[in-house]
Amino acid sequence: MNVLVIGVNGLMGQTLVKDLEALNLNYQGINPKTIQSIKDFDGGEAFDVIIDFSHPSIYPILLDYAIKHNKPLVIGTTGLNETIEKAILKASQSIPIFKSANLSYGVNILNQILKDYMKALEVGYDIEIIEQHHNQKIDAPSGTALLLKEGMEKASNKPYKTVCDRSKTQEKRTQNEIGIHAIRGGNIVGDHTVMFAGENDQLMFTHKAQSKHLFTKGAIKAAQYIIQKKPGLYSMETLIKESRG
Repeated sequence: MNVLVIGVNGLMGQTLVKDLEALNLNYQGINPKTIQSIKDFDGGEAFDVIIDFSHPSIYPILLDYAIKHNKPLVIGTTGLNETIEKAILKASQSIPIFKSANLSYGVNILNQILKDYMKALEVGYDIEIIEQHHNQKIDAPSGTALLLKEGMEKASNKPYKTVCDRSKTQEKRTQNEIGIHAIRGGNIVGDHTVMFAGENDQLMFTHKAQSKHLFTKGAIKAAQYIIQKKPGLYSMETLIKESRG
């Protein structure tokens, strides 16, 4: 497998390169800061799949490039806005695209556990999500926190309001909301805790990422998964389901 790495100069890109080299997989790298138009890509067609760990601003060009060369795309970039999300969905009609808010296998197992738990949850529990990341992370709340929130909301079959800053409301919380708290500091790779607080007890589910390799190895697994897939939008959830048979 020959991989075109977008964002090769970044921390995630460099971590991905180390994992590719450890697996004796070939790769080419592109620094997104040099990309102004589709003509600036120098990957040609000598690759099988694209893995992107760059920045949302490159997506209009990147999606056109992937479609032009008919190459699968693994998205590791977070903080994508609604316009980009719609463009990704449209592009998935032409090429296979793997997109998950978190490429960690463990986080997606946690997501499934939370969905199952929501179906058995008694009335009266308040739900709060605490997410922690390094001081260089720009977007907040994290895509993973939103992934977990949306999964629980879907499983419960009722809408929950997302509250990210209670200082703005200055009012008592309601049961139809999920609070999300973003912590940014040091070199925290990524910690997510979901707390169910009841009148007489608390139940907490936590996932702690100890290395960026957790995500880059997940990206490689995703690339190997979609390389022969038909056009469509794939995720870690679909990968896990298929791996279970």
